[in-house]
Amino acid sequence: MVLIVCTDDKNGMMFNNRRQSKDALLIEDLINTVGQNSLYCSEYTAKLFNDFEFKPQIRESFDNLLENDHVFVENPDNIPQNITKIIKYLWNRHYPSDKKFNIDISNWKLQFSYEFVGKSHEKITKEIYIK
Repeated sequence: MVLIVCTDDKNGMMFNNRRQSKDALLIEDLINTVGQNSLYCSEYTAKLFNDFEFKPQIRESFDNLLENDHVFVENPDNIPQNITKIIKYLWNRHYPSDKKFNIDISNWKLQFSYEFVGKSHEKITKEIYIK
C-alpha cells in the first residue's frame, strides 16, 4: 500500500483536528502521481479535490487495501498497516501541530526526492521512500 502524507519540518500533520496547510499545486502533483488509480482518503480529505476537473476516483473506505493502492492520510490516527511505499510531501515550514507523522522512516530507503514551487508555498519537497 502506498501511503501519502503531508508534514511540516517537525513531522506535524494536524492542529486542532484540521490540516496544517494545503496547496493547489501539491494536489495537482498528487493527482498526477496517482493517475487513473483510486485514491483512498477520508471525507475530510476528499474535499481537497473538489475544485479539480481531473482527479482520481476517491474511495472513503480503508478496507481490504492492496499493495498498489494509494492512501492519502492527513490524520496520523488513521494510517493503515502494510505500507510498502511512502510519498511524503514536506511544507518546509514549522506549523503548530498536535498530531504528528508517527512512522519511523529511518530504516526506509529514500528512492526519490525533488523540490517544486507550490501555489502558496515557495518550496515543497516530495520524497518517496520504499521498504
